[in-house]
Amino acid sequence: MKKNAVLPFPPDQSTLFDLFLKSDDTNLTQRILYNFAKDGRVYKEYMLCEDGGMIICICHHLFLRDLLHKLDQITQIKEKKLYPLRSVPTKHQFARPIVLTYYNVDEQTLEYPYYVYKEKIKEKLEHEGSH
Repeated sequence: MKKNAVLPFPPDQSTLFDLFLKSDDTNLTQRILYNFAKDGRVYKEYMLCEDGGMIICICHHLFLRDLLHKLDQITQIKEKKLYPLRSVPTKHQFARPIVLTYYNVDEQTLEYPYYVYKEKIKEKLEHEGSH
């Protein structure tokens, strides 16, 4: 299965890190994973692993500046480990750039007008069927 991601910042302004955390309450851990960087300009993937959680995040370099301090303010987090990488690995970058013609900057969404494509396909099929 192919999986595409839109980076929140250009690769030269992005950093990648893995964050592992544990609390005594699995529900709290799930909530932290879900809400981590909520409404922030980040790309994240997360998973619950038994009694702990893991977050893979791509964000602007400055996001890391106060991250551990902010996590320290959540006293229910019993363990946290942050592993930053110096840059987004090039092997994970796209082979060809994504087309952002339909990217809405204000809403941070990428929406293709599929109805336009559907009509073009329909016209092509009708044209080929008439030959």
